[in-house]
Amino acid sequence: MLTGALMSGYSGLGSRIQLDVANLGAKAWATLRILTIAATIGAVSQIPGDSSEWITVYRFGDMMNPKSWIPNLFQAIELKPGEMIMGLAYNANEITRAKNILAQFKKAIATSTGFRELLNEFGASHMQGGSLHRYSPFLSVTVNPEGVLNSPDPDVQFRVLPNSPHIVRFRVPKRFLMDINPAWRLSGMATGEGEKFYTGHLFGIPLMSFWNAWVPNPRYRGLVGEDLL
Repeated sequence: MLTGALMSGYSGLGSRIQLDVANLGAKAWATLRILTIAATIGAVSQIPGDSSEWITVYRFGDMMNPKSWIPNLFQAIELKPGEMIMGLAYNANEITRAKNILAQFKKAIATSTGFRELLNEFGASHMQGGSLHRYSPFLSVTVNPEGVLNSPDPDVQFRVLPNSPHIVRFRVPKRFLMDINPAWRLSGMATGEGEKFYTGHLFGIPLMSFWNAWVPNPRYRGLVGEDLL
């Protein structure tokens, strides 16, 4: 099993797991430093709530591509008009909207008012590919990587897996994970992937702060992609 390969002896899938980020090359090392420098375990401890319970999750992506690890919303606020995320160009008004949405989330967090409602609204749109998906503040992760590899979902099989060179393991505080509401799933959507949403970017804690291992994705086909889940 893949989970066993990652958890027992850090080997499997015919390739030794890479624990030393230097093995990724200078470019990837610089990328990982940029992504993780702002977030530390100390920072997590400053956020209200219980962060003592940690969960192992996985994400399919590209260790050489920073976009694999940054939610659409946080990419969009840094765009210039005409630049794209997931093949979709953003104009000036859409970039401004992204900034306003982030401000709305920050206000909800600061005032403890309406935060859960925003999470639900954007969570449903993320799952269904709605108009708010391009402003999603979440990254999809899974507690069941085997379920993703064996998913019957065409989007997973023909877009996510062929474009994802790596399966990356993270150990994250449970409070940064949001369960998927079954009501968000469209008819026919697969349910065995163990998907959850990572919400830590809204608190200034990038997902890559918590990565600790990766293995090659056996379903990778060398295709070129951007954000994947």
